[in-house]
Amino acid sequence: RDFLQSRFDRATRALRQPGSAFKPFVFAVALREGYAPSQHIADTPLRMELPGGEVWEPRNFGGEFEGDVSLREALVRSKNVPTVRLAAAVGIPDVIRRARRAGIRSPIPDLPSVAIGTGNVTPVDLTAAYTVFAGMGEASTPRGVTRVEDADGNVVWDNDAEVRQVLDPAVAYLVTNLLTDAVNKGTGSGVRRAGYSGPAAGKTGTTSGGADAWFVGYTPDVVGTVWMGFDNPKPILRDATGGRLAAPVWGRIMRRVTRNRTPSHAWIAQQQIHH
Repeated sequence: RDFLQSRFDRATRALRQPGSAFKPFVFAVALREGYAPSQHIADTPLRMELPGGEVWEPRNFGGEFEGDVSLREALVRSKNVPTVRLAAAVGIPDVIRRARRAGIRSPIPDLPSVAIGTGNVTPVDLTAAYTVFAGMGEASTPRGVTRVEDADGNVVWDNDAEVRQVLDPAVAYLVTNLLTDAVNKGTGSGVRRAGYSGPAAGKTGTTSGGADAWFVGYTPDVVGTVWMGFDNPKPILRDATGGRLAAPVWGRIMRRVTRNRTPSHAWIAQQQIHH
């Protein structure tokens, strides 16, 4: 909030659990391996034995099970147990590799719980990783400085964007399609309630106890992240979630950012072609 109060850069240095904001990487691997958004996966109680004999029983937010849900519903409504099952089916190591290639640099534990975001990430890395979906498979490396000019406006140093293809464009499109539904009618619908009506896709994230609230979203032009939390993790407020707290803030920001812009036609054209 204030550099004089604290010089710690939370955007680039704060390692926090992303919660469900990590889930799109699980679904990207599944879609790449041939799963369809309409395919069903069990939403029933699950017991998993971890190294050392510990037993883990993941729960959905709210504690309810529905028996069976489609992959689309599982991501749009952020169902934990189907996501854990899906990650186990495609392999946690593949999910970690996909997240790494997208831009997450912090250590990601090879544990079933990583599917629902128990590894630590920085906000800037998670934002960079989502560029792989926004860029239709092309990931962008963040830059703090784009160019340096002298007093006469001559460019003396140019830091070109580093873009690399790391995901099949068709898979990135499908993930974007699912995350568009998450904004329009899922856990990210706070974006719409905040008054942003332009094209958008994104995912909420909430850590256990409500210590972190996230929304990572994108338009055809911009990728942005809202993270909320205390430096010493503790509940932000009762019933804190990314959908309740972070998504509306993102919507208000994007409403202002895009006020005098016309959105890119590329993403809109793709949606028209595929629908």
